[in-house]
Formats: sequence, structure tokens, C-alpha cells
Amino acid sequence: MSELAWKGAALVLAVLLLLAAGAGLGAWLAAGHYRPQLVTAQQQISDGSAAVASCITTRESLAAGIETQKQALVSLQVAAAQSAERAQAAQQAAEGRARSWEQQALAIQAERTPAGAEVCSAARQAFARELAEERAR
Repeated sequence: MSELAWKGAALVLAVLLLLAAGAGLGAWLAAGHYRPQLVTAQQQISDGSAAVASCITTRESLAAGIETQKQALVSLQVAAAQSAERAQAAQQAAEGRARSWEQQALAIQAERTPAGAEVCSAARQAFARELAEERAR
């Protein structure tokens, strides 16, 4: 190999070594510059993960509370419907009894007083008779 070839090879090798040294120095400087930013970013990610976990726990707790309230609301609606049905049945029964008593009272009032009888004593006897019939039932 000629001397010129050796010099060219040495020059290429020197350039490659300088490039490698420059790349290494650049990487070292970049690492020194970006390491604090990376540490801060990793800390923020860690804090964010903890916050997300806390939010998930809170969401699950709220969802459980909502489900409990929903079940309570459904049971209250069922109880209200049953109460309304019972009230309506009681009202209809009371109206039926009231009609029956009203008809009985009208029947008593419609009775004719016998000729020559005193009105008050006839009414007293009619009501006494009606009361005796009711007590007999």
C-alpha cells in the first residue's frame, strides 16, 4: 500500500474517531440537559396515574351509591303504587258503605207515619227498630 493510501486511511479513521467522539459528547450533553425534564415528566406521569386511580375509585364509589339510590327509589315507587291501590280500594269500600247507609236512612225517612201517631215518637221507634236490626247483624 502506498503512503498516500495510508494517509487517506488515517485521515478517514481520524474523521470517524472525531465523529464518534462528537456523537458521544453530544449524547452525554443531551442526557445531562434532558434528564431533569425526563425525571419531571416521569413524576408527573406517576402523579397522574395516582390521580386517575383515585378518580376511578371515586367513580366506582359514586356508581355504587347511585345504584343503591336507584334501588331505593324503585322500592319506594312500588310501595307508593301499592299504597295507592290500597287507598283506592278503601275509598271504594267506604263509598259503598256510605251509599248503603244513605239508602237505609232514606228508607227510614220515606216510611209513612201512621195516621194519628205523633211524628217524633214514630221517628224514635223507626230509628230504634233500625238500630236493633244493625246490632243484630
